[in-house]
Amino acid sequence: MRQALLLLLVVALILVVPRLLPQDEPKGPGEPPRRTSEVYAADGTYILGSAPEIQPRNLILLLLDTVNRDAVGFGDEPARDMPNLRALAKRGVAFREAATVAPWTIPTVASVLTGLLPTEHGCRTDGPAPRLLESIVTYAEALRTTFGFQTAAFSDVPWYRGSSWSILQGFEAGSAGQGLQVRPRRPMDSGFWLHGGIEILTPWIEGLDPKRPYMLFLHTYDAHDPYGEENHPPAILPMIQDQQAYAEAVAAVGDTTQMEPWEILRLVLTSQAGRRALIQQRGAQILHEGTRYAWQGYRQAPRPDLAEELRAKYTAGVRWTDEGVGKLIAGLEAKGMLENTLFVVFSDHGEAFGEHGLIGHGRQLDEELIHVPLVMHGPGPFAGPKVVDGSVSVVDIMPTFMDWIGAPDLARTRGRSLLPLLRGEAEGHPATAQARVVPETTATDDKRLLEAVRDERWKYIVEYDINRGAIEERLFDLDADPGERTNLLAGGKPLHAHALSKAFCAAVEASRDRIWEAADGIRERGFTAYSAGVPTTEQKRPAPCGGPEAAGR
Repeated sequence: MRQALLLLLVVALILVVPRLLPQDEPKGPGEPPRRTSEVYAADGTYILGSAPEIQPRNLILLLLDTVNRDAVGFGDEPARDMPNLRALAKRGVAFREAATVAPWTIPTVASVLTGLLPTEHGCRTDGPAPRLLESIVTYAEALRTTFGFQTAAFSDVPWYRGSSWSILQGFEAGSAGQGLQVRPRRPMDSGFWLHGGIEILTPWIEGLDPKRPYMLFLHTYDAHDPYGEENHPPAILPMIQDQQAYAEAVAAVGDTTQMEPWEILRLVLTSQAGRRALIQQRGAQILHEGTRYAWQGYRQAPRPDLAEELRAKYTAGVRWTDEGVGKLIAGLEAKGMLENTLFVVFSDHGEAFGEHGLIGHGRQLDEELIHVPLVMHGPGPFAGPKVVDGSVSVVDIMPTFMDWIGAPDLARTRGRSLLPLLRGEAEGHPATAQARVVPETTATDDKRLLEAVRDERWKYIVEYDINRGAIEERLFDLDADPGERTNLLAGGKPLHAHALSKAFCAAVEASRDRIWEAADGIRERGFTAYSAGVPTTEQKRPAPCGGPEAAGR
């Protein structure tokens, strides 16, 4: 009897104890495991016992805002507009097929710093300062609090200003244009730009504790509109600070009252003084005319001459940006900052010049917006030259660094370490991107939700038009159709008729689920966060990506 009771107790322990321990959630093909337990608390404190010993290595992230992948030629590709970044890639690792997670800055930066998709971290709207929930832990918090990293963020982006709980949680020092506060509440007011970068960084560098590693996040707007060197620091700051000189530059723009929408857009994208002249003469609302033309007007009445003019101006700005990259690299090397350091250069999104009816960025998931440059340089696995053709995402940057130093990754991150890929032990993986189209970003009544999945060959887009209540799917073969002109799903051909991998299909199904759930929620509630009472219609969900036999997967 006693033996039977003992046997029953052993069986019960076998069945029950695993349920009490941290476990991996079920995963689809190609998906990394998701721990149900957390690794770090919201302030970055390690909560799974004693923090492990790590390799004391450094990290520098350089975000080149609004730089197209086409601006950089990697490997055997022809040299293009960024010879300094190309030279760095030849000493490190160039990722030919890197994708961002969103077509504009705020959601992308928040995703890189948290490992979450935009729909998960919630920072998808502009405003005084984008905020993460205080409960969300960032990589900077984990590195600073658990492993003693010195953390700093330097940027010239104005929307970083605001409360301590911004998307820069965990950064304890730095600077940004128009004032910045990061936790703990310290004002940052000197700004950052590439051509003056090493001088701006020097006081922070000189104050570093050599016994502690550091994480440095640099973000430059130099390639962003308004395009060109004359519209960015250091050229524009002295003029703005000299009120008379700035007033003269604004007056030199001339009369804007007779400008058509496309002319307004051209002025907005090419001149800081022009923007001010428009606002002074016609009020801030006039800028919406340019926005509306960028999103809707160009599609209805394209002006290729305008697109080419803007592209030329943008390209000149990219070349000037690359000169700054070269200066910054030289300065960092001279100060020994690239020793024992992973130096990552990437972009948050590209820029469109009418390829799919759009000027600018922020509203679509076409290749010109989400295919971005990514270069890693450092010792060991990051020493080059290496060119990686497998598909990766910008959310893989921080998991790669965590793996390199031996630190546990954040729980539920959407990224994965690229070290196995660099060692030839893994292949690339599909990357997911998300976008939200709202009246505030288009100056129209358009309301859409979009998701995209891409790898080195295939590109899938699912779009929910909230006003029409319709969901549309598109598939492109990027090898045969890099311009995304031919939708392979047109005419009712299903996804499973194409040679898509299990990993790609798993990512497609996850994106489908999010879009269909959003549509169902809007239909059931009869309202959306964007506006009330939008019409919706029932729509039959297509067959699974892997075919009818995958329905029970």
